[in-house]
Amino acid sequence: MRIELCTFLFLCLLSCKTQSNLSAEIDEPIVQKASTGLDGYESTIALIPNKRLEFKSDTFNNTYAEEHDGTNFILKYELVKKQDPKLPDGRYSEIVYAELPENFRDIFLENEGLQSIKLHSAKFCFCENANSYQPITTGVIQLLQGKKKELRLRLDFKPKKGSHKITSISEVIFLN
Repeated sequence: MRIELCTFLFLCLLSCKTQSNLSAEIDEPIVQKASTGLDGYESTIALIPNKRLEFKSDTFNNTYAEEHDGTNFILKYELVKKQDPKLPDGRYSEIVYAELPENFRDIFLENEGLQSIKLHSAKFCFCENANSYQPITTGVIQLLQGKKKELRLRLDFKPKKGSHKITSISEVIFLN
């Protein structure tokens, strides 16, 4: 009986592994190059601690994003077209934003659940259906915290309006 009790207590102690607190580990933004697979484009992915997202509308009913101090993380993916600086109409970029809880471990969300992390996308260009953030309500996101101080992101989504160059993101964010 004593051996069984000791074994039970030992197993309980092993199963009580605490989740890591990324807020304590990351105090500066992590920004790294991302892979795009698109010729003529560059992309970055960032994990920004101690921030929160707020989406507002202007007088033209365009939605824009504001970053404010907070306790959560902002995940930001940005795609930018390499351009000739002499061509002012050649600018093109896309941004995908999400607000992650401060103590997240693994995230798997789909469709309407994506709005629990304020997942939005936008494209900015001199083109139709652009220059405004749209909530992403169709798709799936998976974010896993690996053992080697890394986050693995997989996002597949369908924009509400217009076409986007990026509708799928698969990246590894290195935390150190």
